[in-house]
Amino acid sequence: MREVRRERCFNTPLQTHLFNDVLDEKISEAKRIISDFSGRNAWVSFSGGKDSVVLLDLVSRVFNRFKVVYASVPSNTHPICDEYVRSIIERYDCEFYHVSSHHDFWELFAKWGYPCRNRWCLGHFKDVPIRKVTGGKGVGFVGVRRDESSARLKRYSKRRFVFKPTKTNSYKWVRIAVAPLLNWTSVDINAYISREKIPLNPLYRIVGWSCNCVFCPFLSSEKKREFFFNPVLSSFREMWMRCHEEITQKGNKGCKVVWEIWHEKYKKLKKGELR
Repeated sequence: MREVRRERCFNTPLQTHLFNDVLDEKISEAKRIISDFSGRNAWVSFSGGKDSVVLLDLVSRVFNRFKVVYASVPSNTHPICDEYVRSIIERYDCEFYHVSSHHDFWELFAKWGYPCRNRWCLGHFKDVPIRKVTGGKGVGFVGVRRDESSARLKRYSKRRFVFKPTKTNSYKWVRIAVAPLLNWTSVDINAYISREKIPLNPLYRIVGWSCNCVFCPFLSSEKKREFFFNPVLSSFREMWMRCHEEITQKGNKGCKVVWEIWHEKYKKLKKGELR
């Protein structure tokens, strides 16, 4: 059984009241940031995840009309994620663009190795297809949060919500990117979804994340366990198994050391030696 992540709970009415006040302040701040760009060519970057659905809902409360772009990754986006995106987008008055590369993720994976330092997956499956519909123009709203990782805590300032494209970021699909949820926590995100009764991607319940990218070299330990043991992801790990072995034969190391350990575990699992 998958371990359920414990979220902060509020045991007293005062705690609940104070938390709601803080959340209301963050909602007001996010709406103010969004409204600063009214009248602009506005795009919402949507992935099917929790952060992006909160962002989508907030933008819809500020703009009467806007555009949403969703990029799926051939052979590495779970079909349930695609189905969820199509269903949730019907709740909103927006122009919807579903983009995808003509490349297959696993073919490039076998050819180029793990997308670690070079992150070739972002360019081929996100930036390039999205830029084809945006033309690199307008304002892009993104669901980036500072508390998602220690790297983002260092990278993003607490008050800097607007980013311009640089050589080191992935915001080249618009003229500027705006992150209204920058100071939100995962607790804030879950509370907003619960309060507004927003339908959640069912893969969070089944697997633990949205699976817009099922395989990622930067999966957390908990997600790695799901990737290897959850039957819903069986076809994806079989593809990884074949590609990993092909990469190893070519001598392409990349950042696969930790995955070599999991490769040995999975081989034992298939032989019935590991439970």
